[in-house]
Amino acid sequence: MVCDSLTWNGQTLTQSGTYTVVLPNASGCDSVVSLALEVYQSYTITQKITACDSFLWQGQTLRASGVYRLPATSAQGCDSSRVLNLTLGNSSTVVSAVQACGRYSWMGSNYIQSGLYWWRGTGSGGCDSAVGINLTILPIQREVYSVFSCDNYVFGSRLLSQGGTYRDTFVNTLGCDSIVTLNLSIDPTPQPPFPIDTNLCLVQGAQIPYSGPMTHELVWYAHPGDSVFLATGQRFNLIRNFDTLRVLISFRSPGGCLSPPALVRVINDDEPRFPVRPTTFTPNNDGRNDEWFVESTDAMTLLVFDRWGRLIHKDSGQTVRWNGGDYTPGTYPYILEKISCMGKVRSTHGLINLIR
Repeated sequence: MVCDSLTWNGQTLTQSGTYTVVLPNASGCDSVVSLALEVYQSYTITQKITACDSFLWQGQTLRASGVYRLPATSAQGCDSSRVLNLTLGNSSTVVSAVQACGRYSWMGSNYIQSGLYWWRGTGSGGCDSAVGINLTILPIQREVYSVFSCDNYVFGSRLLSQGGTYRDTFVNTLGCDSIVTLNLSIDPTPQPPFPIDTNLCLVQGAQIPYSGPMTHELVWYAHPGDSVFLATGQRFNLIRNFDTLRVLISFRSPGGCLSPPALVRVINDDEPRFPVRPTTFTPNNDGRNDEWFVESTDAMTLLVFDRWGRLIHKDSGQTVRWNGGDYTPGTYPYILEKISCMGKVRSTHGLINLIR
């Protein structure tokens, strides 16, 4: 018995069988030699294995792909070997962080809530594969605003000049859509009222009237930009005494839009204005400039004095007069008095030239 082959009589024998050869012996005679041969083969057993993660082979745990060899002896005592051609695939678990706005489609499913979601299957190497997503669903914001504006309003890239309901989509700070609904009311800004320039006794409780057309509600205020108004309506009642008064008036729309302001200027009649007075008269009964007089809408008192300061004439009323009497030509001092709207005596003085 041999393993694999036998060299006999110059031949390499690889097969079992009976082999005969004729050889001369020492006596010079032919001898026949026979060989009964049994040939057993050495062998190699090769395995090609694909496995996942690791493979147990001949008592060893293999964790890497490669070619592994292990020597052995056959039952007939011939050398043998085992060869393993191993391909290892890896089972995998992958988790990814994902953010989405409102909803997220993944592996054929739609998700609307945040959470940890898994997909399990077979990877390209035939090994188990688990894929997960740590999903955060960001909200799509929906906001509703009610806005009042004067004349127009800028909404996104649009300039709106009419009231109504408008919608637009913006990208918020998280990168998601923000759907904004605007309920818009618009008032046109009114035209301004007429300015007022008047005289009035500015005592507490006095009324300043506005006599122009009333197109909207009238508001009274002291300074431009005031948010607290002194009064509303067609009349303004004074709450304290003033020497002079300057206030502003505007028309206000139902939504609160103010017109450009108009000025109210009130002169205090507590400082009465005396009428223009002549300085000379000629009482000669010719029907022309025969008396010295002053007319006013207010009651007055006239006092005329001689050159020594003696009172020689007094007259009261809305028209006060002096006809010169029997006095000689010359210059006569006078005082003209009025009672102011607050009860104070106001006066002016001058000289009257009497010519005959």
